Amino acid sequence: MEAISRWWHENRRTYLGNAGSVRDFRAQLRGKRAQLFFGFYLAALILVTLLIYGFMVSSSGQTVTSLQSSLFFFYQGVITLLETMILLVAPVVATSSILGEKSRKALDLVFSAPVTPKYYLVGKLLASYRYLVMLIALSLPITASAVVLGGTTWREVLITYLILSLRALLLVAISLPIAMLAKKIVPA
Repeated sequence: MEAISRWWHENRRTYLGNAGSVRDFRAQLRGKRAQLFFGFYLAALILVTLLIYGFMVSSSGQTVTSLQSSLFFFYQGVITLLETMILLVAPVVATSSILGEKSRKALDLVFSAPVTPKYYLVGKLLASYRYLVMLIALSLPITASAVVLGGTTWREVLITYLILSLRALLLVAISLPIAMLAKKIVPA
């Protein structure tokens, strides 16, 4: 019974109270760089969404059924754009923090403290995943426009966002071992 209690305490500390995760997440949001990136991200999403919608509306003389199907394609275009953005951002977010610590020689300092490699990597995973979940959440108003226009339902949006979130977690999990093996950011 004591072994189970010790195991539970260790895993709770690793996954729920990970200090490295909190530190990295705060560092990712510090400064003007994060604000500029979020602004650029939203501007790109809004611009491409408006272009997709404008292209869809420009074809006049549509029947109600063809308009409804084009609204569904509008929603699919928005989700494809969001998937592409997550695909581009996830590896960069995951690898940059590890490779930044490697280049500053801070990794030796981190492991001189009582930190296990599992604790360290889970912290990096959680911090990167939180950042990507924020990016996914920032796109909710854009996908809400597809719901308001009638191209999809909220149930479909929530299921799609769950799948996007799991894909982001998978991309981060794949990127972390690559970052540990790489020596520089560009090849990683």
